[in-house]
Amino acid sequence: MIGRRFVLFSFLLIAAATLVGCGGGGGPKVEQYTFRFTGAENLNNCSSDFANTLVVRVYQLKSDEQITIADLADLWQSDEELGADFVRKDEVVVVPNEQQELEVLAGGDVKFLAVVGNFCETDGDCWRWISPMEGLDSTIKISCGATCLSQSN
Repeated sequence: MIGRRFVLFSFLLIAAATLVGCGGGGGPKVEQYTFRFTGAENLNNCSSDFANTLVVRVYQLKSDEQITIADLADLWQSDEELGADFVRKDEVVVVPNEQQELEVLAGGDVKFLAVVGNFCETDGDCWRWISPMEGLDSTIKISCGATCLSQSN
């Protein structure tokens, strides 16, 4: 009986020491963000009467330097356009008149989040939305229209 108690106590002591050793964390802070995308009735309509789905990417970036000068077509073909700024990307398909959510965990070297919509036609630079992570709400609402993305309340 004493042998079993000793083994059980030893196991619990080792498990507790392992948890304390792993959880004392000075590691990088990780934030969770929920992107809520709303597709407009005329979503990505290519100047026609018919809406289309829109593929949207959420980029995690070390800085916003490269994405602010990137071209949509080049960026969509290769993340190399972002150079050393690129950390990670996630992708979702937005449907007209519907909402899609995407959960994103960001931390470490990530300082900016960017959303890019692969529109068939764009209006200026609103095919992208860029924000520093600092001070950003955990829920980010993005409206997706005929040619543009915009943050909504």
